Amino acid sequence: GNEGDIWLGESGASLLDDLREDVSDTIARMYVPLIAAEEYGISPEDELIRERVELKMDGLYEAYDFDYRAYLGAISESHMNDGAYRFTALCEAVSDELFHAMIREGEIITDEDALLELFRSDAFIRAKQILIPHSNGKTKEENLAHAEELLELAQGGADFDKLVQEYSKDLSMFNNPDGYYMMKGTYYEEFEDAAFSLEVGEVSGIVETPVGYSIIKRCEKEDGYITSHMDELTSAYGDSVYNLKLEEVLSTVTVEATDALDDYSVFTLE
Repeated sequence: GNEGDIWLGESGASLLDDLREDVSDTIARMYVPLIAAEEYGISPEDELIRERVELKMDGLYEAYDFDYRAYLGAISESHMNDGAYRFTALCEAVSDELFHAMIREGEIITDEDALLELFRSDAFIRAKQILIPHSNGKTKEENLAHAEELLELAQGGADFDKLVQEYSKDLSMFNNPDGYYMMKGTYYEEFEDAAFSLEVGEVSGIVETPVGYSIIKRCEKEDGYITSHMDELTSAYGDSVYNLKLEEVLSTVTVEATDALDDYSVFTLE
């Protein structure tokens, strides 16, 4: 919230614990590509990595006509300084090199025939969803009650596509009869676990993710869609394999607790 006294209320301590958890998770996710890259012999100190970072930074400085003060003022609006921006550029360069290393090692396949076989297998599914977002201005109780009403309709045989068009707030599903072609590592774990557990034609129960309540239907894949969207599916597949690799490494990473937040008076609970 924007009001400092929110931390002094009854829920202040709980909110601060949530914030610490979010900060720790963010820090861990920033470092995970660097840790994963070590397995492939990739170091942030590699000359190629450093050259790419400097090239990106030079491009950024040039965008501000090499006016360093103007550059610092601009990035400070995003709560960044030069060191932090350089670190994000470094992570980006390492991530890109890691992705290509996984291709070289055969962990991300590129052969078109092998990809086509994969897309036709159960590793890839097609799903549609009705989404009731938490951010729609209503209480969670109201949203859950609405989701329960829609679930009753969906499981009672109502046209799922019509329910999606009329009630879902997932903009990616609007006027999209194809839905999502996906594999694990694409979306929220709760959504994926539910979607992959369904049989074709089956509708899930209510699935809560960080963004809201979902009702999911698994649909039959269409071979024509697969063959005409190979580039799009190949890109999504590569991202999925890469994300799963990072999640695997993330599960081994811990962030030491810190009292750094206590330096800010707004976080000091009296």
